Parts: sequence; C-alpha cells; structure tokens
Amino acid sequence: DGGMEHGSWDSGGVVWSAALCVVIGAVFVVTWFRAWRMRGDNCEKDDGVRVVRVGVVVNGDAKQSPRTVFHARMLAALNASAAAAASEPLKDSNNNSNRKKERIEVHLFAYGSFPDDEEWTQRVVFHELSLMIQVNRSRGRVVYILSALTAAILRAANALWVLCTAPKTHVFIVQIPPSVPTLAVVLLAARAAHGGAKVLIDWHNFGFTIMQTTNAPRELVSLARVYEQQLAAKFAHAHVCVSHAMAAYLKNECGIHAVPLHDRPSRTLHPTPSNTNPIVSLTKRLSEENGVYKLIPDALLRDNDEVLWCVSSSSWTPDEDFSILFDALVALDEKLSAREQQHHRVTRIVMVITGKGPLRAAFEARVRSERDWVHVCIRCGWLSREDYFGLLRFVDVGVCLHASSSGVDLPMKVVDMFGCGLPVLALKYECLANELVTHGRNGLLFTCSEDLAASLLMLSRAKQERETGSNVLKVMAREVEMEYAPDEMRAEHAWNTIAAPLVLKLAGEA
Repeated sequence: DGGMEHGSWDSGGVVWSAALCVVIGAVFVVTWFRAWRMRGDNCEKDDGVRVVRVGVVVNGDAKQSPRTVFHARMLAALNASAAAAASEPLKDSNNNSNRKKERIEVHLFAYGSFPDDEEWTQRVVFHELSLMIQVNRSRGRVVYILSALTAAILRAANALWVLCTAPKTHVFIVQIPPSVPTLAVVLLAARAAHGGAKVLIDWHNFGFTIMQTTNAPRELVSLARVYEQQLAAKFAHAHVCVSHAMAAYLKNECGIHAVPLHDRPSRTLHPTPSNTNPIVSLTKRLSEENGVYKLIPDALLRDNDEVLWCVSSSSWTPDEDFSILFDALVALDEKLSAREQQHHRVTRIVMVITGKGPLRAAFEARVRSERDWVHVCIRCGWLSREDYFGLLRFVDVGVCLHASSSGVDLPMKVVDMFGCGLPVLALKYECLANELVTHGRNGLLFTCSEDLAASLLMLSRAKQERETGSNVLKVMAREVEMEYAPDEMRAEHAWNTIAAPLVLKLAGEA
C-alpha cells in the first residue's frame, strides 16, 4: 500500500503540480497584460489634487481582522480630514504644509464580507479575495503538504489577479501572519503592476511559529520562516509591530527595523455600563444557540453581589489551552461546595466564553459530560461585536488563555477588556507581563489551573466585600480605568502618531 501511495504521488502529483504551474502562469500573463492596459486609466490628478491610493491587505476575513480594519478606518478618517480642509494641503505629523494637496483613497483587500455597518466604510473600496480551498490537516503528511501547496498557489493566483487589476496604488499595508501567499503576492504586485508601490508590513506574530502549534511538517515550518523573514527584510519598505519584544526580535534576527505600534482600545470603548442589563438577553440568546445549558437562574440576575461574572473570548485554536480553564473551574466548584458545607457564604461563578472555532465543540462536550456543576455556570456562544462590548461593560473580570506561539505577540482581547474598564486574569508569559498586564495592578497572572482557581476564588470573595478600598476587584478595575482614561492610551492617538507619518512618508516617495 505504501508503494502504491508513493507511486501515485510521483505520477499524479507531478501532473497536478504542472497543471497548477500552467494555471498560475496563465493568470500572471493575463493579469500583467490587463494591468498594463489599465495604467493609463489611473489618473494621478483630480482638479489639482493628487490622489494617493492606499491598499490594506489581509489574508483573512475582514470581520475577524480588527487591527487591519482599523488601519482602513483611520485612513478613511485621514482622508475625511483632508477633504474638510478643502483648500489646505494634507499635513503630516510635523504640521508641514508645503506638501501638495492630496486626497487619500482607501482600498481594503480581504476575504469574506466587508463590515459595512458603520459610516466610515462608505469611504473605503472593498476588494474581495477568494479562499479557493481549505488546507486538509486530517489525512496525513502527504495530503497536508499537497493541500497546503495547492491552496497557496490557487490563493496566490486569485490575490494576484485582484491586486494587479485594482487601480494604481501607491502604498500597500499588509498584515502578517498569515504571510503565505499574501506577502509574496503583494510585493510582486507592488513592483510589477503598481509602478514600484511602497509596502508597509504590520507584524502581528510570526507565521512559522503558528505553524508549529498545528504540528505542521518541519520542512514547511523552516521554509515558511525563510520565506517570511527574508522577503520582508529585502523587499518591504517599512514595518510596524505589536510589541517592543517583537521589534527587538526582528532587529536582532532579521535586521528589520520595526516601529512598535501597540494595540490600544478605541475611543469608542468605555467602562460606563449601559442603562439596561445586557446579561438577561445575552444568556437567553446563548441558551437558544447551544440548546445544552440551562438558563441562569433569575435569582443570580437579581442579586449581582452573589455572582462573579467572568468573560473570555476565543477563536478556539490550539494556541489557547482551555483545559486550564476547565480544570480551574472544576477545582473552584469543589472548593465552593466545601465552603458551603461549612456554612460559609459563597459567591457563584458565571463564565461566558464567546467566539467560534474548531475546538469549541469538544470543550462543550466535556463541560456537559464530565461534571454536574453546582456553583459554576459555563456558557459558550457567538456574540455580535456590539453585544460583546456590552457584555464587557457588565462583567467583573476577563480571562485570557492566549499562549503566544512566538512569545513576543500580545492578545488584542485583553486590550478590549481594558478599554471597557475590566481587569484581566491572563496566562503569563514574559512579553505580556512586561508590556500589558501588571500583576496586582490591572489584573492577575497565572501559570497553571491551580493559580487560576486560586485567583477566581479570591475574586469571588472580594465580590462580597462592600468596602471599595479593600476590594481587590474594585481596586484593579479603578486602576484599569485610570490607566486608559488619557487619550494617549487610545488606538486613534497611537495610529495618528506612529502609523500616519509612515504612510504619508511612503506615499510621498511612491
């Protein structure tokens, strides 16, 4: 059987690979020809105003790429500011006004549907990329490699067509990871079809370290590392990244100078609770979606001091180990039961976990089958962005199980929680402890399920305390609110201070 499979790969695989090469070659030739024809249609002047086109590219769903969409939103706002200035030239961060009048035209390239539910989206042109096929990880090494290469080639052909046939663009902002095939395609399109457009890379993490968490073959991981770092170092024109630790790594390992652009909460996020209690409608919606958990008893909703409300969000991928949370909640349920038997007053725990992903079903099945919960209620479901932020404003504490694959990225979910005034319990790693969560001030750090259970037990007792000064939960919440109250700690200020000057500088050089 092994020989037959190998022979099939030798013959069929070669033919299939050759066919794909012919397809991508044909697509490239047609794309090049059409892009060449379109060059004359891309007017650089509009009534004396230079049109600066900026393309924001992500190899993912736009609605699940908040940082990339934020780039597009801020560029649209920058364009609106320039339009409002009318006869004034667009000024850079140093208030230099001797530049030509410019109008920014924003193009967003992504999979899925465009988040068109806000006013600013009317000033953005959306170009949909096609996912083509999914990578098959469940049928062995050969199928994994074949499907990964096939997916990369087909997605590259589609992205190349979309990018090259778009109006002439001056600056591309590309999010990585994922970098396969996006990075190579953007660099090629920028040079071949857009007259040497400038490329700004926004580093969220490293693709090759994420591949390691999925048990990808070592050969693919090594290839991805060389591909990602070498292409970026040699051909990109500017870089931003999410942490100081990542900037240091890129400089030391790749010779790349990246400017740290930390994720910050938007000005639209605030800790003020809404007039209505969102939990009643949210818990009903979650129970209807899942059909497995009983509704939270009305008594818990009426007596908020008797409940510690917790929230976690997840894409349910291997970089988050929810067995840590499960084991902590089991231990916590046992401890609360023991305290109740000793006639101590106990605070019940409600844990709401939002998001969709491949590992969610297994976690829910474990919750249903392995324990009869007494003092802990666990709810899983998908919430809209509006409902999610409403939930953050109501609950007591957030929980983050993000285990960085690289050790130098930072979880955006913690930033959103901080923006709503929520202290966070976070799985500890060095970069997070140094740059985001300070133990005992804006949250608590844990390294194992025992630590997490102990922290939740402590906070459940604090929920019962009436005195604000001695209530660690209220003290941390106040620290979070004070830390993120200044405008300098908001995403809009960080983008205008760091990203905008880079984009304008690159646009001036294009």
